[in-house]
Amino acid sequence: MSAQAECPDCGYESTCQSAGQAAKALRRHSCDRHRARQQARERRLAREAVMDRTVRGCEHPRANHRHGTHAAYVFDRCRCDDCRAAARAYENSRTRERAYGRPAYVDATPATEHLRALSAAGMGWKRAAAAAGLQSSTVYPLLYGRPGRAAGVPRTKARRRTVEAILAVPMPTLADLGSGAVVDATGAMRRVRALVAIGWSVRALELRTGLGRQALDRLAAGEPRCLARTAIDVRRAYDELWDSAPTGAGATKARKRAAAAGWVPPLAWDDDAIDDPAAHPAAAPPTQSVHDDVDDTVIRLVLAGTAHATTVAERERLVPVLAAGGMSDRQIAALCRTTDRTVFRIRGRLGVESRWAA
Repeated sequence: MSAQAECPDCGYESTCQSAGQAAKALRRHSCDRHRARQQARERRLAREAVMDRTVRGCEHPRANHRHGTHAAYVFDRCRCDDCRAAARAYENSRTRERAYGRPAYVDATPATEHLRALSAAGMGWKRAAAAAGLQSSTVYPLLYGRPGRAAGVPRTKARRRTVEAILAVPMPTLADLGSGAVVDATGAMRRVRALVAIGWSVRALELRTGLGRQALDRLAAGEPRCLARTAIDVRRAYDELWDSAPTGAGATKARKRAAAAGWVPPLAWDDDAIDDPAAHPAAAPPTQSVHDDVDDTVIRLVLAGTAHATTVAERERLVPVLAAGGMSDRQIAALCRTTDRTVFRIRGRLGVESRWAA
């Protein structure tokens, strides 16, 4: 049977399971502490009674805070239900992490290096912040420091979830970038040179791609960087023209220019290597033998149908055998995890008469 503990001095009340527990609760309670709690509760209720819970926009002079976040609650003093809920969640998370012994801040160097790698690939830090689901004001200090406070000195510490979110952003492809992003021009340069090598003059490419002649000339000359839209247009033209050789005086002149410069045709490049700055064309292999990268076990597993070839050297060994066995380029490409166009090029370089016994 329950019993009620009541203090006539301070108004303390408690419901207990027995009279003995009620008496013990009265002995242990503190009138001063109970009065202090009551006063704090009254002050809190008074503040909430006059609190403006209308949504308040960002008023920060430098950042643009998103509504319904801890930052909007702290810096913009928005006290709407969404911002208050975000503030509670933030404090609960911080308390939980502290209880688990996890540091609130970790080394930010990996995140900073990844941001710089993304920037080198054409993805600016603002686009990277959006991809990571972070605010710009969170990412900016990792690269350039906090404005007005050690400006220019990047932050060396960041919250764990911030670092993890940045590291989770994958390296961008051309489709992920804005048309005005500046990217590495290795692939575009090699595609232009390969098309010139089979007879497509810069003038002819200008007419087919819509690109300016100056842009194409710069790529052919070895321009290290270009716009993303230029790389996309060159790739589109290359996919259309790589297997068609024009004729005429202009084509002959283009082939002579490519031969003098040592440019290789499209058949010398695999689709998965042409954009890699470290890759070499088949017509000019590196000093190390391409077959040094062959795993004989993988070759046997591929022929048995239980694995896939993953390196250029393994494909070079497999394509003649599989082609001699009657497989189509598309079937070989599926086993080698490449495109049928790459298989066609390998067959053209090696010939179907090549053999390798499993």
